[in-house]
Amino acid sequence: MKEFDLDSLKSAWQITPEEKIYSAKEIFPMLKRKSMTSVKWVFIISLIEILFAVGLYVYFLATSGINDYHQILIKQYGSMVYLYEALNFIVYGISFWFIYQFFSYYRKISVQSSIRELSVDIINFRKIVDYFIKFNLVMLVIILFFGYISIWQVTPELRNMDWSSPAGLSLIAVSLIIIFVMFALIWLYYYVVYGTFQRRLKRNLKELDRMD
Repeated sequence: MKEFDLDSLKSAWQITPEEKIYSAKEIFPMLKRKSMTSVKWVFIISLIEILFAVGLYVYFLATSGINDYHQILIKQYGSMVYLYEALNFIVYGISFWFIYQFFSYYRKISVQSSIRELSVDIINFRKIVDYFIKFNLVMLVIILFFGYISIWQVTPELRNMDWSSPAGLSLIAVSLIIIFVMFALIWLYYYVVYGTFQRRLKRNLKELDRMD
């Protein structure tokens, strides 16, 4: 019985195909193509996000008119309306700059023929994505701040509330919980969506380092 098992094992070993060993010239184009795909999707998703935000802004202007829109902002933010509008344009400008950087790195990676240069581009691109995520999270906090300011200004009960009273303390606690939950959800979105491509690029980078 043992002899039969040994013969079967030998036969199975002889017909098992050898594992294909890829050369560096074969691996490099695959890693480059995978990296391009990850960069492309980061570019597409970020572009959709900013176009959606701009679309909402244009929609409000189109439905309410510029004058009415400004009156709404003045009612909500008072003297801070110009700061709010300036902040809007700054956010849009910086967001488009990030998107331009994503597209630039996609073009750079697509023409790379050097392992070292591709590795450097991936490292720099991942840093840009990290900055983009941190920028958006900071902007989220600022937007929430403006949101609470607007609610406070248009609600007399809040302006006259005793914040050291049980009702005031409860409202502060609820507000902080809402801010935390919103921040956590946005962070989770970036971790899942952008983090997925970041981790893929990190794996590609490790493979490139082994080849170098």
